[in-house]
Amino acid sequence: MKIARYEKRMFGWVIDEIMALGPAIAFFFFIRTLGGAFSSVYLALVLSFLVQYVAYFILVPIFMGMSGGSTLGMLIFGIRCYTPEGGHISGGQCFLRSLLTGIWAMDLLNAVYMLLVHTERSVFDRLTDSLVIDFRHPDL
Repeated sequence: MKIARYEKRMFGWVIDEIMALGPAIAFFFFIRTLGGAFSSVYLALVLSFLVQYVAYFILVPIFMGMSGGSTLGMLIFGIRCYTPEGGHISGGQCFLRSLLTGIWAMDLLNAVYMLLVHTERSVFDRLTDSLVIDFRHPDL
């Protein structure tokens, strides 16, 4: 099995984040039209980021469960999560991954870690005991 390259993982993550931004943008404009207590742009932005995180936390496990371990972004780039033994990851691992990777600050720190340590295995992979494999690689 070939561990997925850093670039594919990051581009897949960006697609997943963009997918979760849709509900957040809709919520932002909805809350801004209410006015009143929600007239503050700052409050609307904070609540929209919370909506984005919840949408990410809900959408990622659904896609991973339906596709056998891939999010929408991962499917586009041909990568998938597996256990180190080569099996599919569990529902608990899907939820833990979505809980951790939905937080932008943690993702940025993880990206820096992967670049500095020169590893293709992230902190999230280690915490969930999983591997992200390139299933389109010719060696498979």
